[in-house]
Amino acid sequence: MYKGQVGIWGRASSAAAGSLARYRERARVKDREREARLAEANRAAGTGPRRPPPGVRPRPALPPKPVAEAVEPVPQDDSASR
Repeated sequence: MYKGQVGIWGRASSAAAGSLARYRERARVKDREREARLAEANRAAGTGPRRPPPGVRPRPALPPKPVAEAVEPVPQDDSASR
């Protein structure tokens, strides 16, 4: 084979790579279109973000703490600490 010539295997390999690239691009475009349709349908239906699966429970909200009754502070006797 002479320098600069592309063999049959080289051509076939390039053709296969091109076909695969076109296939992937088509699949990517279809996927984007599907995602856009799905997002639009969700917006139209008014559904929010996905909820956790049924087996997962959210943490219960803690009840508010009761307000402690006001207690006057006990005066400190400074003579004992000296």
